[in-house]
Amino acid sequence: MTILGVSNGSFGLKMHARAVLNSVFLYHAVKAGLDMAIVNPTHIKPYAEIDAEQRKLADDLIFNRPDALPAYIAYFESHGPQKNTENEKADPTEGMNTAEKLHWQILHRRKEGVEPLIDQIVVERMESEQLPQNDAAVNVLNTVLLPAMKDVGDRFGAGELILPFVLQSAEVMKRSVAHLENYLEKQEGYTKGKIVLATVFGDVHDIGKNLVNTILSNNGYTVYDLGKQVPLNTILEKAIEVKADAIGLSALLVSTSKQMPLCVKELYKRELPFPVIIGGAAINRSFGRRILFVDDQKEHSEPLPYTPGVYYARDAFEGLDIIDKLTSSVDTRNTLVQRIQQEAINERTKKKKVAAQPAPVQGEDITRPSDSIKPLETLPTPPFWGPRVLDRIGLEDIMECVDLNTLYRLHWGGKAHGAEFDHLVKQEFEPRLERMLREARQQRYLQPTFGCR
Repeated sequence: MTILGVSNGSFGLKMHARAVLNSVFLYHAVKAGLDMAIVNPTHIKPYAEIDAEQRKLADDLIFNRPDALPAYIAYFESHGPQKNTENEKADPTEGMNTAEKLHWQILHRRKEGVEPLIDQIVVERMESEQLPQNDAAVNVLNTVLLPAMKDVGDRFGAGELILPFVLQSAEVMKRSVAHLENYLEKQEGYTKGKIVLATVFGDVHDIGKNLVNTILSNNGYTVYDLGKQVPLNTILEKAIEVKADAIGLSALLVSTSKQMPLCVKELYKRELPFPVIIGGAAINRSFGRRILFVDDQKEHSEPLPYTPGVYYARDAFEGLDIIDKLTSSVDTRNTLVQRIQQEAINERTKKKKVAAQPAPVQGEDITRPSDSIKPLETLPTPPFWGPRVLDRIGLEDIMECVDLNTLYRLHWGGKAHGAEFDHLVKQEFEPRLERMLREARQQRYLQPTFGCR
């Protein structure tokens, strides 16, 4: 897996130039498979919201195209920070219809003003399509709000949005749905499906789980969020109580992810029908395929698949897609179950074949000793036994291993180049280094030692 300090690549540029380069670099890094970024999200803009010319300049620099660096520096020397023209407009959604305005507000993370838009569009749908109030509200949910959140999810999957932006859009969606509920008739028991959600026992991390809760709730599902550090029995009892359509388990740690196969085994043992959706930083798709199989040595010599299925979701939106298929038509559900089981069987068969293959032997005569090789009559004696510390190491010996370029440029701040840098080294850095070494030898405040066993 890979982790990246995104802003290291823009060090030395002006702040507004760094912000653009960092944002574009993060976008391309995520597309290339980056797992984790060290970045200040308040200094990052979504890729699609960056000025097209600035995006091109940053792309050229990132992909090392000819003369990219001089062009990038020259541009930002003559251009200040990108102005947010959308904010400068009296109304950035001017010219859009009500549905487009709502979509824009969710995508651009703007909470203010969503309630009047909800009121307006419900009335519009009632009048234009002759719908009762409840049906108009359902229509708004299905044709405006949910597609807007799907757009957010698609952009997140494409790397155009990072998680903090998704969370902000989810908050706008939550506020919109809360206001829309005023127009919905309270239908007891109406839901697209029931999901029991929990962070497994021993794990206190719940940011990802909370996002899943928000996304599922905003898409018409009833979510029973049991919180974090939830014992296995509590999860199963709740699923039985509410007749859940699926169980969602989250774990951040490798140690706590072991609770997931225990859950699957207990479900198998009790012959319970709940599909299990798993996610979290500690696990992957291969892990999900592996724990689908349950050992039942009393009746079967080979592990059997847990028939309701174990499904790995990389993020909240993949989890939503899985839930949609599980709660859809019987054919859609069966197709998904069969595909997941077949993938797990294929992976298991592949691993068995690899394990059964004998390890290759390099060389023909590796096991036949030559007649010319005679066994030693006595074993060699090592120069010493036990630990020993070398405490007479000269500073001069250590200095041969020091990277002077890193010392001068990074630690001592030498930012000059060419002849100017050479002059700085000769006139300032080398005399300073010699003085420090001389003082260290005379005052003995730096005494290198080396321990070995």
